[in-house]
Amino acid sequence: MHMHRNRMILTLVVRGAFILLVAITASVAIVSWISADLPPHGYRRSIHAAVLIPLLISPPISFWVGMMNYRYYKLHCKVEWLAEHDEMTGLLNRRAFQLAASRLLDQQSDISLARPVILLLADIDHFKKVNDSLGHDAGDEAIKHVAQILTELSPDGVIIARLGGEEFAILANWTSLAETRSLAESASARSNDRRAAIKEL
Repeated sequence: MHMHRNRMILTLVVRGAFILLVAITASVAIVSWISADLPPHGYRRSIHAAVLIPLLISPPISFWVGMMNYRYYKLHCKVEWLAEHDEMTGLLNRRAFQLAASRLLDQQSDISLARPVILLLADIDHFKKVNDSLGHDAGDEAIKHVAQILTELSPDGVIIARLGGEEFAILANWTSLAETRSLAESASARSNDRRAAIKEL
């Protein structure tokens, strides 16, 4: 991903430099065309103009090119992020999770890198009932809350994803089974506390 992003930045820089070169070349051509009918004593003025005009128009053109490249880069990053993440929770989506899981499993073919892989699946109990009784906004908040809990409780380097609906997945290759069980129990306890607080409202 980083290599692709660096390649894109290089493309934007080259594009900006090319546009700037075209602008300077065009300005020189315009000056040459204007000074074509000047007498010899006017050549000095034409030379000054050939130098001055590109210097005057280059900064605004460079600024405009830079702004357009920056907007394109930001848009590309947003599209790239949306292609790999769930917009509601910020977690990886199903497709990105499958790719990450595939890469992780491929590493297991190397004996020196092989470690136990632990997969934890989670969902929200009675989620349909929450949607039906409290509305879809409440259901969305429940999904966000569970995503936040899983993110806060999971160690760094653990892959967390929303597979769809109220289904989540956690994938790790270095946490122990006891740590995973503790994470699941802590997440369940915090979710139950939230559910109890909602019932009291």
